[in-house]
Amino acid sequence: MMPDNSLPLLRRTPCWPGESLPSLLERLTQLNHYGGVRVLGRLYRTPQEPVRSLLVCPRDGVTFLRLAHLTQLPAAELLAASNHRFTPILTLSGSPPLLSWLDAPAQVRVLPTLAATRLRPPAAAQYCPVCLQTAPYHRLSWIPIAATLCLAHRCLLVDRCCQCQRPVAIAAIVRRRCPTCQTDLRAAGVTLVVGDDWGILAQQLIQSWFAVADPPTLPTGRWLPPQSPALLSRLVEYLVRRLLTCQETWPTLPTPLAGLAQHGTFSGRPPRYLAPALAYYLYRAACTGVLDWPQGLFRFLDAYGTGGAPDDTRTRPAQRLDAIQRDWLQPAWREPEADFCLQAYIDYVLQRDLPLPPVTVSRLCHTAWFVAKTGLWSEPRTAQALDLPVDDLRRFWPKGVLGPCRWPRSRTKAPCFMRDQVLAVQRRWRDGWSLDDTCRWLGLNAADVALLVARGLLSAHPGADDNDPAQTRFDRRAVEDFFTSIAAHVVLFPGDPRTLVRLSQAAATLAALGIDRIALLQGVAAGILPAYKRSPALRGLHAVCFLDSLVTTLPDLLYASRGWVTVQRFVQEHGLAPQVVQGWVTAGLIQPQAETRRYFDRQRLTELAAAQLAHA
Repeated sequence: MMPDNSLPLLRRTPCWPGESLPSLLERLTQLNHYGGVRVLGRLYRTPQEPVRSLLVCPRDGVTFLRLAHLTQLPAAELLAASNHRFTPILTLSGSPPLLSWLDAPAQVRVLPTLAATRLRPPAAAQYCPVCLQTAPYHRLSWIPIAATLCLAHRCLLVDRCCQCQRPVAIAAIVRRRCPTCQTDLRAAGVTLVVGDDWGILAQQLIQSWFAVADPPTLPTGRWLPPQSPALLSRLVEYLVRRLLTCQETWPTLPTPLAGLAQHGTFSGRPPRYLAPALAYYLYRAACTGVLDWPQGLFRFLDAYGTGGAPDDTRTRPAQRLDAIQRDWLQPAWREPEADFCLQAYIDYVLQRDLPLPPVTVSRLCHTAWFVAKTGLWSEPRTAQALDLPVDDLRRFWPKGVLGPCRWPRSRTKAPCFMRDQVLAVQRRWRDGWSLDDTCRWLGLNAADVALLVARGLLSAHPGADDNDPAQTRFDRRAVEDFFTSIAAHVVLFPGDPRTLVRLSQAAATLAALGIDRIALLQGVAAGILPAYKRSPALRGLHAVCFLDSLVTTLPDLLYASRGWVTVQRFVQEHGLAPQVVQGWVTAGLIQPQAETRRYFDRQRLTELAAAQLAHA
């Protein structure tokens, strides 16, 4: 016959100092002579409470209220004895206060999934043999996997039967006997760590973060980063996992990580729950990376990245450091409160003069602190400093004035630039653009720019040495305006681009007629010559194109704007014989224009034609 679950238990007990909830439930089961702890669980289980969490750490607030009624203990005390006590340390975002949760018991409180990797389950518990001799119950301080030391007796915890080496459960610890071989668990050997001040301090820190011990007083000259216990604990856990990936190099790791290989190893894949003896030294080593921040982390990375077996290749240490860098670039470590780890790593790389991977730079080049530390600017930031659109900035690299400013290991598609060199260019540009800058912006050569100056299309300001073209300066806005005046008349070609010829090819075809590249560009700027481009972005004037079929007619269009015409066209328009015009030339009445041999002044020809008609 089942007991009435509406009444308190007949035999009750207080929760002993530091006792865990599973331990209390096991003792209540024994006091009331139930067949097992599951029988007790049926008395306070709610329909929405999963059976798996019922005896370990109930997730429903109503379950705690019913358990408080059965035991006549405060619900807050029961809640503090459960794994919910560790919720703040297992999540960076914090959690609502425990009592606030009990005020709304219909809301299910779910422990974070990290509990599966950071807390021991009841079936794989650990204990202190000396504490068990004093009082037979399981302590909360034994639940965290990272807690491997009894701070009261300075001895390592035990997680297996000393006789049969089987894992022990919380129920076996409460009964003080191994259920398999009936060995008294209190008879386990004690491993003292007296004198290991570093290891003891590490355990004091870890257990204080889990709120099962008082915070230690750090020795003089020791300090921790000003971060939350949850974040510090998470960092130590991460460093432990990184150490587990390089077990083969433990024997050669220098100080401060020495001692790992001498105190425990495992073959193959590491077990889910490390033996306390091994975990103690792993967490001891990991805590060296947190104390004396950031120098402690630097010493840890020195040991972790340089230690290796004699036959180890030189790439293995770099790979281990790269793994840390990749992990700390992930979103889980890029939260504002966790970013201090990556910042410290970048400081380490810079102080040790290690190469920055391009992927790291491309991911962080827009971050203010990274720019401040490294002096590397992204393309948009560099363009902003030089007052240029990003597309226009690309005219100046990888060669030219910005070539030396580009970070050598930068990616081609997303380059980064060295801030100090960019600022030096910015200062030089205040006096105007050099000849090389002007050439790169316009997409022309130095001879073309000289023609622009000679024809009054650009003005140049010589430097101290008139004979040194490198000192010549051009007004930046004037250069940009000239480019814009031409680009405004260049349209994207809608047809087959193979029917187009570039500016240089058209000029070469028309060179015999005295038409050069600048003359063609002047015709485009005046709206006389139709010009095209093959892509939406016009990278330079050298990319201006013309229709192949119209190249031969371009001179007529160009010189028509000056009032010039060929003999053939004029005689066709007026019905004259070519010999008549040739007679005028022979008589000295008219001469070809100075720049050409085929073109004549239309107005003068018209006057001569009118006179010819009047005498006819």
